[in-house]
Amino acid sequence: MAAEVAEGKEDVGEGKLSEEKDDLLGDEDDGMAFEIEVDAKDVVSSPTKTPPAGIGLDLSLANAARDQRQSLRGSDAKATDGATEEDLIEMEATTPVLVVFDLPDGSSVESEFAIGQSVEVLKSYIASECGIQMGDQQLFLEAADGSVLLMDPMSLSDYPQISAGSENIIRVEGEMEMGAKK
Repeated sequence: MAAEVAEGKEDVGEGKLSEEKDDLLGDEDDGMAFEIEVDAKDVVSSPTKTPPAGIGLDLSLANAARDQRQSLRGSDAKATDGATEEDLIEMEATTPVLVVFDLPDGSSVESEFAIGQSVEVLKSYIASECGIQMGDQQLFLEAADGSVLLMDPMSLSDYPQISAGSENIIRVEGEMEMGAKK
């Protein structure tokens, strides 16, 4: 056996694999750019995940809105005893909010909306009541820390400056039709 190993022959088990490998690969150059490994194992590595670049939105307000909702839950502990998570979400989404719209002509209109309603609902209200087309409108929430542009896909609950317990002043910019205010 030692003589066989010295001559380049391997043990019967190892030699058989070596012969099968030679049969599969062949000794001649078959034009392959690389050698195929018969007993190669798949190396699976998890790709490193990089966070998406995004569009640079400041999401700190979303966290503040979540914190505000949690504090509201704590203050309404008696009202929410035994409520499911769905009930709590529905209660939060339907909380009434008083909104006062400052219109471009200097007048104002107020209405009550659910805090879960979108900015588009407010724009629709202004279009029907005040005659400013939705596409021409820009809404700015007047808050203690300055004006905040209200974006269409967002809801009122996405803005922590909006409070259910007080007047929320929203400045409306846009071209008002003459005599459209009801």
